[in-house]
Amino acid sequence: MLESLGQEKSSIIGLLGNLGDLKVELNVTNITAYPVSMNNRPIYWCCLTRIDSVKASLGQESFEISVDRDVRKEAQSHIDTIAGHVASRLHIKPDSAEAQPADEEELDVLVEGGDEPGA
Repeated sequence: MLESLGQEKSSIIGLLGNLGDLKVELNVTNITAYPVSMNNRPIYWCCLTRIDSVKASLGQESFEISVDRDVRKEAQSHIDTIAGHVASRLHIKPDSAEAQPADEEELDVLVEGGDEPGA
């Protein structure tokens, strides 16, 4: 599936470049809102995509985030290696704070829509 993304004009592959040996499987849910009327211009479509689960592997290292958001990994280094691999393609230094996953407090703020962490 990721191989065909390169054919799309504004795909994530175009932003990241060559992902090398990184393999990613996604289960997604798409919701599309169609135009109410085709008579009025401009016409807008809205497509929302939620990533339900992820499996990522790079060589012998892998991790999985299940539908219930449970993270399965053999070692934290697997996530760190894969995050660094992707981050290097985003021009983010692999060991910088930007390359690290959000901590629990940050995730709670995002889910609850509250104030910034530490505020």
